[in-house]
Amino acid sequence: MIFTAVSESQSSRKKLIPKDRDLSLETLRGIAILLVVMLHSVNSDAGDSYHYFTFSFAYLMMPLFTAISGYVYAFRPVQPDNWKNFLVIKTQRILLPLISVSTVQYFVSALLAGHSISGWWKIYIFGYAQFWFLQSLALVFLTIAALERFRALNSLNVMLMLIVLTSLVRIFVPELNIEALDGFLYILPYFLWGCSLRRFSAQLQNRVVILMMTGTAVVGIFMQHLAKGGIFEIRLDTNGPLASVVGLALVYIFFRWRRNVTPLSFLGKYSYSIYLFHAFGVSAGERLTRLISPLYSYSYWPQFVMKILCGVVFAICAEKVLSKMSLTQFVFLGIKPKRHHPEIDSAVSEGK
Repeated sequence: MIFTAVSESQSSRKKLIPKDRDLSLETLRGIAILLVVMLHSVNSDAGDSYHYFTFSFAYLMMPLFTAISGYVYAFRPVQPDNWKNFLVIKTQRILLPLISVSTVQYFVSALLAGHSISGWWKIYIFGYAQFWFLQSLALVFLTIAALERFRALNSLNVMLMLIVLTSLVRIFVPELNIEALDGFLYILPYFLWGCSLRRFSAQLQNRVVILMMTGTAVVGIFMQHLAKGGIFEIRLDTNGPLASVVGLALVYIFFRWRRNVTPLSFLGKYSYSIYLFHAFGVSAGERLTRLISPLYSYSYWPQFVMKILCGVVFAICAEKVLSKMSLTQFVFLGIKPKRHHPEIDSAVSEGK
């Protein structure tokens, strides 16, 4: 899983995901991945309204994306006696698609743009496009496995202290210009927060916390937009203190009031594949709208919508096609085919 940013392929989904899966959680996945695709569909030459739109959701998108990973992880956390197996599974599920899909995307993009490919090896070290998140998430899981081994995440007070400390490190430590490490410092507090919302839900679901988080989010968003308008000066980047506080508060609110919205929960089921493959569809959508642009008076709106639709549809189709073969499912989706046990399959089919 990913989110554990990750959703299973269609063929494996039927076997691995229970019928009573939390569709409201899938809805959050759908919201997060739709915001990602929208962000990557806004060009530098888009109008100010589109850039203001992405700015408005900047404090929510990746924090929510990451917190879902932490929340889902808390359902099946690493155990002291199986941490090696845990890391092997996460390596398979995250790093295999990271290497395979990023390589294909890099070479295809370079070919279409006519760029040199001499620095191809740098994408695995310094990060490339949207894949920085997978590199950072792999580092998060390594960190979590170590913390769990020392039982450091079994107390809400300790968890909150770690969230504060990691947030402060992110705010005050200069960027390292290595996307995996910078991203690791960025997403770690939100992963811990998502894990806390599941592991300590009873302590965090009281009226005082709800009011405090709601007030923080409202005031913080108000300050964000006032500062954007030049009313006063404050650090607005996603590594700043305002982004950290607002991000944590918004994550809490979205988890607290989540509901099942069918179109979004549908997208949530494919969230990992959409994250991996949407760039191909977004690029195709842009080229398609440029071809048909003489047919309508220029407006960025048709291109924006087309890029989002193509990004989502292409990614879902890619998952379905790649899931047809065990090899491609394993290499590009990180899903190892399940071994069939005839006696178990027979018992299941007979309703035993």
